[in-house]
Amino acid sequence: MLIASNVFHQTSRLDSLNNGNSFGPFKIDYKSSLSEMNNGEEFYYSNTTTSEITNAKKLKHIAGVGSSKIVQYQGRGAYFIDQIAAGLWRLEVMPDAVQIRDPFEKASPKKEVTRIIWASLPMDIDLPDLGSDFKVKALNTGNNFDSKAAQHHFLVSPGVYLLVKKNLKSSLNGQSIYQNITLGEFVAPKASDGDVFVKHQPLSTVSEDIAFQIKAEILGLGLKDSAFVQLNAGNRWKTIALQKTQEYEYSTSIPAELVKNGLFKYQIIVHKVNGDDVTFPANVKGNPNAWDNVETQSYQTNVAAKDARLEIFNAGIDGKNSNIYSPDWGNNKVDYVSEENPSVLQMKLSINVPKNGRLMGFQSFFANKMAGRTSELSNMKTLVIKIKANTANTKVKIGLIDAEAHFFSSEMMANQEFQWIEIPLNQLKTDQQLLLPRPYPGFLPLYYQSSNQSAFHLKNAEKLEVTFGYGSNTEPTNIVIESIYLK
Repeated sequence: MLIASNVFHQTSRLDSLNNGNSFGPFKIDYKSSLSEMNNGEEFYYSNTTTSEITNAKKLKHIAGVGSSKIVQYQGRGAYFIDQIAAGLWRLEVMPDAVQIRDPFEKASPKKEVTRIIWASLPMDIDLPDLGSDFKVKALNTGNNFDSKAAQHHFLVSPGVYLLVKKNLKSSLNGQSIYQNITLGEFVAPKASDGDVFVKHQPLSTVSEDIAFQIKAEILGLGLKDSAFVQLNAGNRWKTIALQKTQEYEYSTSIPAELVKNGLFKYQIIVHKVNGDDVTFPANVKGNPNAWDNVETQSYQTNVAAKDARLEIFNAGIDGKNSNIYSPDWGNNKVDYVSEENPSVLQMKLSINVPKNGRLMGFQSFFANKMAGRTSELSNMKTLVIKIKANTANTKVKIGLIDAEAHFFSSEMMANQEFQWIEIPLNQLKTDQQLLLPRPYPGFLPLYYQSSNQSAFHLKNAEKLEVTFGYGSNTEPTNIVIESIYLK
């Protein structure tokens, strides 16, 4: 919001931004979840950045999350560093905010979505105006920290601190006035109550005989506690230790010889120094190998044989998570139906009162399905969809959207019986995509087409889009989709 405010005040309405990802001192980097402002005196960033500083000696204000060329910090909280005078800086550090559940799920006061953690973590600040051995003194009430940095390095907890250059005298304290606040003012949410917690999303599919990484965020792990992956390999239990990569983040590699065609099942177990164990995904306490342990839940990843197809949309699984475009909700409808096999669902989209130019369709995210098959993507040449319609020769458009918002599509004709329609990826053409969810108010643009022409690369694809309702048909129209895959 700090960066957005500056964009609002420094950019005029209808300004031509040339390259939409970088304009003036601002940058937006979708892949890195990063917004940034870097104008010489101010340097703000919403995630770790590698951007160069134009002139570190001119910096007056820094605000960020993660690390940069000026600050190295593994905490998840925001920090604010402001120059008060030459050699005097105010540092404010917020507690860590670690997202443990999807914030876009149904909201409830009973559900914890973000965990607040007050932790003491190392921080490095490299500012020419401070030098390397500056004094660090706490200013907020109840914080008695008083130390010195050693080669820019010191431990910091949530609070407010005065950073003072070596040999510089200062009479400032927490009650001293700075702009419209006192230096020691500090407000932050209390630490969350909660035991150990593992946040992990298993890969949906991986390639056979190729090693892959298991990554997890683990909260509440003490210095002498440990965590490991437990899996069944050849009817024998095997454990592989998880290694800490940075604060809260752990990973391990599953050897290629254990990655065999079929279903790969595993659990993550946290072992506390007091002997207690907690098994995830069920979050069950107790010895996982005890004779009376009834824990059966596990993480699951499908292991694909060589040259197996890569499903990017399964109606029964992915339909409910898709963004539906339906401008006439009073008459249009989305259903889930089945035919000879009731366990296989199909998504049925219906335009019951057609209006000229009124389309219906959806977008679905699938980049996570490709994450474990990256070594095979260069072999994928064809997009395949299983589809039918209630009328013959129903025009349907299907396309893929990449991480830079380029859209590549192709048209096809669906008929009254299910067909496997194959579309070579090299036949996809640049096109305009729907903006979903639909921008509001309604006068805002419905479509977007990238101004930068780019070739299609499957490794960059993230979403698919399917639309129908083209032409001047006056009869009710529907399409039914079961699966979309790459081969």
